[in-house]
Amino acid sequence: MLDKDIIEIYVNGNKISNNIYNINKSEEIKVKFKFKKLLNSTSYLFKNCYCLKTIDLSSFNSKNVTSMIQMFYNCRSLESVNLKNLDTKNVIKMRSMFMHCSSLKSIDLSKLNTENVNSMREMFCGCLNLKSINLPSSTYNLQNVRHMFSGCNSLKDLDLSKFHTKNIYSMDYMFSYCKSLISLNLSSFNTSNVKSMSSMFECCYNLKSINLKSFDTNYVSDMSKMFENCMNLEYLDLSSFKNKNTSNVSYMFSGCTNLKKVTFSTFDSDSMNNMSFMFSNCLHLEEVKLNFSKSNKVSNMSGMFKHCHSLKIISLKSIYPNFDIKTEDMLCGCFDLKKIKLEQRMIDVIVKDLKNDFKYLSIFN
Repeated sequence: MLDKDIIEIYVNGNKISNNIYNINKSEEIKVKFKFKKLLNSTSYLFKNCYCLKTIDLSSFNSKNVTSMIQMFYNCRSLESVNLKNLDTKNVIKMRSMFMHCSSLKSIDLSKLNTENVNSMREMFCGCLNLKSINLPSSTYNLQNVRHMFSGCNSLKDLDLSKFHTKNIYSMDYMFSYCKSLISLNLSSFNTSNVKSMSSMFECCYNLKSINLKSFDTNYVSDMSKMFENCMNLEYLDLSSFKNKNTSNVSYMFSGCTNLKKVTFSTFDSDSMNNMSFMFSNCLHLEEVKLNFSKSNKVSNMSGMFKHCHSLKIISLKSIYPNFDIKTEDMLCGCFDLKKIKLEQRMIDVIVKDLKNDFKYLSIFN
């Protein structure tokens, strides 16, 4: 978006110079534009308009617009946006559209046609005070939602029941630092094409309930930090997870201090490589059973159960590690550990360290 496309700018009914950055020199509440021609892009249109509080685009003709990247980026005083009649049927990009709109408390996008949008990456990232979002349901071609709600600290509830996810390949950091979220129902999610879920729920400190029963993780390679520091989660049902291509689960549950039970199905991955600090600081976890259906060549298990003070039983079936596997601090602070089941190769690699650290530990294969 260029200033040459703007013929007039009105602030509170008063005409000002046709330079969009003059908006920041006034204590405006409402802004109105007149354009020389129909725009094909509104990307960066209001970027860094720090003083902008309210904007009404209900009469704006956007039928030719294909990109809305960073349209309201860093409008940190923006409190309300009227997009009711906005024509978005040709829009492909909405990346970072409202990023860092830290004063925005609610937004209704339910009437928008987003059937051609392929990226909503960082769309609401850093919207610290956002409490209510009505999302569009026509997200059939959406591919990237990385950081979409990251840092929405005030968001307590989110209805994603009509959110189409079939074509999405990246969900990294999607809900990270949503510190006020208490529950999430993602049972409608189709994740059959997702390749990465790294840090997806990282630092959702108050999250107590999450429904992931529909999750298909066959193509997910990276789950590192997926639930890291979800301190109020007590139970996780991951029985739908197949993990056929997963190679990295480092820090996956690290810092889940109240986690008592995780239900796994069989890990079907022959690519598993990094399991470092996977359960570190899970203070209330008593038992872990990880069963692999195929041979694995894990190279890093350092700190895997570090400071799991309540852990009593570990079963790691069909894990065949490299002989140079990293196991430093793997069981550091596991004071109550009584039984551990390992494959013989694993026992050969770490048994001496285990016997030195755990006098009464039963090791079997």
